[in-house]
Amino acid sequence: MMISLKLATKDDLPQMANLHKKLYSSSHFTSFFSQELLIKYYGYFFEDTDRVIKAVAHNSNMCGFVVVGSSMAEKINVFKKENRADILKTALCYPKAAAGKVIASLFFKLFDKHEPFSECPFLILSIVSDRSSPTIGPKLLTESKKMAKLQQQERIGLYVRINNIRAVNFYLKNGFSIKGYSTGQFYLEASTS
Repeated sequence: MMISLKLATKDDLPQMANLHKKLYSSSHFTSFFSQELLIKYYGYFFEDTDRVIKAVAHNSNMCGFVVVGSSMAEKINVFKKENRADILKTALCYPKAAAGKVIASLFFKLFDKHEPFSECPFLILSIVSDRSSPTIGPKLLTESKKMAKLQQQERIGLYVRINNIRAVNFYLKNGFSIKGYSTGQFYLEASTS
């Protein structure tokens, strides 16, 4: 399958939301978001130094994307604040998933040991790729590193849940190393060179 990489635009938001719904596991609370809420969520990452890179197959369909930038946490906090009602509505529609999220948060606050580490300023928020083409993920990673380097960043980082063994292995095989641990997630980094 021939894959090309391009910068995404806000016109791509519906396809991004579709891929997220199709490919994210139910261990991510965002997998329960409505199509409209996912479009809002990803829409927050089309400003400033953040970029969304899309992978496009030969038939013009998006088959993956990556969200990268230096203001991920701030954008997520603004999204949560501005969309509290919709997030609460999702929690009420999926009480089991919401309860699992709340219980995990409480567990990590009460019992989890936080190891201090220094997070780099340029982060990957999300990589979504169709598993039918194993070359998409590495291509999106390479392009993410190029974007970081263009912004004079020497390192790029991301968080992965410790139970997401497939993703942890993928990043380790692609030049990332584990630099820290926080609230049930590994923090991984890679050089941009």
